[in-house]
Amino acid sequence: MGVPAITIAGLVELKGLLETGLGSIGLVPLIGGLMAAVASSYLAIFWLIRFLKQHSTWVFVWYRLAFGTAILIAIATGQMENI
Repeated sequence: MGVPAITIAGLVELKGLLETGLGSIGLVPLIGGLMAAVASSYLAIFWLIRFLKQHSTWVFVWYRLAFGTAILIAIATGQMENI
């Protein structure tokens, strides 16, 4: 669901970058970064689908509950500010 939004945001940023010029960035690092992002995204999605075929989503449920509890405790004790 986020792919169209991310793609459009990336295209808008790319348009702005091309209008103002690449400056010190250069085209080669831009293309290299794009290729690295595509490859790592593909591998992450491939791994997640393969993982979910063999396991349930409970590991993610417990992770979210633990992380949420840790955040609430940090806010309650003043270690983190609730913005």
